[in-house]
Amino acid sequence: MKLLRIITLFSIFLLAQILYADNQPDQSSQPQTLEELKVAIEKICKDTNTPTIGIALVNKDGPYWMEALGEANIEKHIKADENTMFPIPSISKMFVSLSVLKLVEAGKLRLDDELHDIAPDVKFYNEWGKTNPGRLVHLLENTTGGDDFHLAEINLRNQILLASRAL
Repeated sequence: MKLLRIITLFSIFLLAQILYADNQPDQSSQPQTLEELKVAIEKICKDTNTPTIGIALVNKDGPYWMEALGEANIEKHIKADENTMFPIPSISKMFVSLSVLKLVEAGKLRLDDELHDIAPDVKFYNEWGKTNPGRLVHLLENTTGGDDFHLAEINLRNQILLASRAL
């Protein structure tokens, strides 16, 4: 469970770094201290309306800095901390997207590849398939038009999260 938290926090930190780098044309304005990095990340969260973010910096000796910024629960104003659990899809999407983009970079996939060509055994109903087929780019953008979670799945996910917090 602790390893999952570290991976989760580190993944979110990497995303923040990518976002920060994309928004900063001048390299000299990069944070030079942990406090400057914290301020920069808090600004990104505010600018993007991101309620919370987990951070983990790890060096050869282990965790160097671990912190959560923002609120874990906006309605109740509960501050996020190092034990805040993030839903796994939030993290897995990033790894899947980066993996797919590495395959695109290597020329093994193209963003405009049709899903039924990539994975013909996977059944995906698309009533507009003949005129607007699902493409790899749509998966990365979450614009495939696929079913969202159903109420029973959301309830099960919430029960799993609550059970994991009790451990």
